Amino acid sequence: MRGEVIGINTAIVATGQGIGFAIPASMVKRVTAQLVDRGKVTRGWTGAETQPLTRELAESLGLPDTRGAIVSSIKPGSPAAAAGLMKQDVIVAFGGVPVEGYSHFQRLSADAEVGKKVPLEIIRDRKKRNAELTIAEAPDSPSPTR
Repeated sequence: MRGEVIGINTAIVATGQGIGFAIPASMVKRVTAQLVDRGKVTRGWTGAETQPLTRELAESLGLPDTRGAIVSSIKPGSPAAAAGLMKQDVIVAFGGVPVEGYSHFQRLSADAEVGKKVPLEIIRDRKKRNAELTIAEAPDSPSPTR
C-alpha cells in the first residue's frame, strides 16, 4: 500500500488462474549486487547434507523436539569435514540463529557469505558441542549431458 517492492515475479502458471511465484525483493538486491560486483551469483556451501529431523529420530537421539537439521552425510574435503562434523550430528544453531529445520539450515548456509567463519551449535551423543565452519562457494551444478 506504500508502493514498496516486496517481490518480483519469477514464474506464472498460465493455466493456474492467477497463480504465480515470486522471490523476495531482499534476495533480488543481493543477487543484483553480486552480478554487478562479480558477474555471477555465488551461494554458500558447507558440504553437510542434512535431512528432516523426524519425531522418531529426535526421540532416538534423546532430543526434546524436532528443531534442527540432522547430518546425513559429509562431503570429503568440505568445510563441514574440516569443522569435524559427523553423520548424525544435529545442527541446532548456525551463526547464532536457531535452526528450525533442515530447509532452514540449507537457506542459512546458501545465504552465508563465502569465506565467513560461522559458529555452529550441534548435538552429538546427547551433548551440546560447538564447532566453527568456514563457508565455501557452492560448487557449480553439473551440466546436463546429452
